[in-house]
Amino acid sequence: MRNTVLFFTLMCVCLLTAACGGSGAKPVEVKKEVIVTLGDVLFDKNKSDLKPEARETLKSYSGRLTGVKNEILIDGYCDNSGTPAFNMTLSQKRADTVKKCLVDVLGVEASRVTAKGYGIANPAFPNTTEENRKKNRRVVVTILPLNQD
Repeated sequence: MRNTVLFFTLMCVCLLTAACGGSGAKPVEVKKEVIVTLGDVLFDKNKSDLKPEARETLKSYSGRLTGVKNEILIDGYCDNSGTPAFNMTLSQKRADTVKKCLVDVLGVEASRVTAKGYGIANPAFPNTTEENRKKNRRVVVTILPLNQD
């Protein structure tokens, strides 16, 4: 589990560093869309509370998020176990939990963050094995590029 958290932490930092133009000064804007998928390292099955190690994962790249002006979308997803209504509610709670952590704990401006749950829609993998279902329990964080008016 610790290696999985470390992998996602490094992936998030690398993606945000590249999108924000390097690792020097605090970034001001993201030049291109950045999508980071956070899998089951955030939540236990059927839960929406962040795991302790998940908070550290989010902290690892929050400094870059507080320095950008872009809109941040947080999309929550579930596997196909459970009822559609339960999964829709759970995916929304997961997206809301990540938003709350970014805003309340890590200082990202709330007006820039939108959280939405999608239930079992758009599975990343077929829900045919437990391993694939784990991969479908995810949150996707998208940092949108600024409009070039």
